[in-house]
Amino acid sequence: MRPYLLTDFGTLVPNQIWASDHDQHDVWVRNDFFSGVSANAALRPWLTAVIDMRSRKIVGTAWSASPSSHTISSALRVGIADFGIPQILDVDTGKDYEKVGQIGFSPECSGVLVRLRIQPQYCLPKHPQSKLIEGWFGTVRKRFDRLWPSYCGADPKDRPEPCTAARQTKKLTSAPGQ
Repeated sequence: MRPYLLTDFGTLVPNQIWASDHDQHDVWVRNDFFSGVSANAALRPWLTAVIDMRSRKIVGTAWSASPSSHTISSALRVGIADFGIPQILDVDTGKDYEKVGQIGFSPECSGVLVRLRIQPQYCLPKHPQSKLIEGWFGTVRKRFDRLWPSYCGADPKDRPEPCTAARQTKKLTSAPGQ
């Protein structure tokens, strides 16, 4: 039995608390965009997203070949540009989120949250229910990822036959027109 916080979302105001996390899409794609990854390489893209806990609106996103503190900062920048600076950012306990919330350093070396005066609120480790955004990622996987012919499922044992065939024939990694 693990403790967790119950939040009365009705008492929150928009921009009071945002939550952020990364999630890997259950779809294989051919890289024609991300730097640092070979052209036409097969990859499963990552999505870093930020959600407002009161309105449940996704306020910022950033796709990448691998998540990092840079994708967190990018998704946060998108949200701040459109909606302003939140008071609190509810974040994961991973190293990339610890980087954006670094404290105790000079202002130049502190994390982006410190510089923007956003209070980081770290979730319980290994407790996905403590982050509101996890449910949204589940919805994306169920409603969006499954639409693609290269849908691979979250687990290899659940991988649909068309995806297995496409991976075996290297259909995803061939250059356009081949």
